[in-house]
Amino acid sequence: MSRRMSWFGGSLALLVVAALLSACGTQPTSTNGAASPQEVPKATAEQPATPTETPKTTPTQPTAPATGSTKPTEELPKAEAPKTVAAASNDAQLAAKGKLVFVQVGCKTCHMNPATGNMYPDLRGLYGSQRKLKDGSTVVADEEYLRESIVNPNAKLVAGYAPVMPPYNYLKEEQVQQLVAYIKSLKDEKPEYVKQ
Repeated sequence: MSRRMSWFGGSLALLVVAALLSACGTQPTSTNGAASPQEVPKATAEQPATPTETPKTTPTQPTAPATGSTKPTEELPKAEAPKTVAAASNDAQLAAKGKLVFVQVGCKTCHMNPATGNMYPDLRGLYGSQRKLKDGSTVVADEEYLRESIVNPNAKLVAGYAPVMPPYNYLKEEQVQQLVAYIKSLKDEKPEYVKQ
């Protein structure tokens, strides 16, 4: 008797599973493989109904850009995108790589070493500051100034400093960008003198 119950229970479970699968299964198809009109599936919560044909419209006027302006898009001025978390993260990654380049090519030997005294400019807080040049003019230490000072350091000599920095024009552009990002990040960071 117990064998018969076991067989009956197994058969019943198999029948229930088959019924459930058939309710969720694929739709029957016609002989050519396409669903016939009577066999179109009904919309469910997981699969919303879709129209069979998307209506086509022909605009009578040019569509205005998303800005609401009627000017063509290519004539609109480019606005600066707000700094996002991703951009800040990218800046931090560039600065971290720039710190390695700073150490590897020897920048820290002169620029963040107390033994050099005032012979070389301290780069902490440099970015965004006004710099008085040897010729009497002033310049803002922005990204372009920093880049130029790395690859052609004698182009704009800071007043009070001798033209002793060698040009680092052999660096790849990516390395220069990393150095600029690192210099930008130097606010009140204390100099590090350990080899990394």
